[in-house]
Amino acid sequence: MICIVRPYANLPSDGAGNDRYVNLCVHLRGRSMDAHLVCSSFIHNRKARRTDAEILTNRAALPFVTELNSVGYRNNASIGRVLYELVFGLRALRWVWRNRPASILVGEPLFFVGWLFVAFGWFSGIPISADVIDLWPEADTRELRGASGAIKRMIYRALKWSRAARFNRYSSLTFVSNSYAEAIRASKPRSVFYWGSDLVPNGGLERPSGGTVTIVYAGSFGNGYDIQTVLDAARLLAAHQSGKYRIVFAGGGEQEQAVKESARRGEIEYLGYIDKPRLIQLYGRSDIGLLPYKAGSMVAMPIKFFDYVNFGIYSISSLTLEVADVIRSKAIGAYYKAGDVQDLYARIIETAADASRRERVRSVCAQLRDYYSLTRQYGGFAEFVAGRAGDGSSMR
Repeated sequence: MICIVRPYANLPSDGAGNDRYVNLCVHLRGRSMDAHLVCSSFIHNRKARRTDAEILTNRAALPFVTELNSVGYRNNASIGRVLYELVFGLRALRWVWRNRPASILVGEPLFFVGWLFVAFGWFSGIPISADVIDLWPEADTRELRGASGAIKRMIYRALKWSRAARFNRYSSLTFVSNSYAEAIRASKPRSVFYWGSDLVPNGGLERPSGGTVTIVYAGSFGNGYDIQTVLDAARLLAAHQSGKYRIVFAGGGEQEQAVKESARRGEIEYLGYIDKPRLIQLYGRSDIGLLPYKAGSMVAMPIKFFDYVNFGIYSISSLTLEVADVIRSKAIGAYYKAGDVQDLYARIIETAADASRRERVRSVCAQLRDYYSLTRQYGGFAEFVAGRAGDGSSMR
């Protein structure tokens, strides 16, 4: 058996269809490997525990998933979150002790869970690998001021030291981005497998004819996103380019009220949370897709980028890591400076004025679509994990 340990899974009852470790399990099992995902029954995004009915729904759809209970938490940066990880880690450890998998993959960053399984691997002789989907604490780009900021900087230095020591003890490392692989110096077998997107067009891509350019952002309105800059640019477009642009938002989060206010003024359209068929329809009718993140963001290859590639949508992004290199080298989008309303406004006007540029993006994206596909990325990921596991993980 190959066991994947990651508490923060997105499962069918959550309305999700593109969880990295569910995808990996599916591809491992398609290669006759006995793969199992151990996750938490607490939903990170909703800060709520799944009901018994939801757990049964998940079990019926994904029988290889085991949900373990842990304590809940309200704040992502809190003692409750620390206890959540610790309790989950101990219960996951008990599960693997009873089931004795041939190898274990830990979804990082998971500070306490990671160390628990490193210790378990040393004690049991079972190979423990890690898959790195984020860099923390680098992902916290807030300015740290005063005494509390000094304390946080000390904690973050300790966490980085802990991560370096832990990563040197894993048997292998995989990453969601080359940017993350380059940032981690551990001398272990390593590879990069992109997250990809399960959203694909229904049939051909035929953008609506006419002069209106549709700009889309569907996702989180969390504090790490440059939502206010987009809304301010939308206000300028409404004032100076009336009728030429349709700016559509979907999703929710901490900045949701500002989005609703902009929609109330008629500067954007806000659809709220939408299901997968409506999102596919929306992307199929969109010309420009936004990747708006605040300055200093450590997001390297966001899932939304793969959505845009699948639909041949021109990307306008504020990110500076790997996705910026891909967008520039493939000429499938433009960069704007995070927080700079005039710069974003100018990039939108420039892009909208050149319809041939957006047409060229479709043909380039058609080539990239296969490379970033779930089949290719998770097929390679499954082969890598299975190769590290050895022969003891075959289905019985």
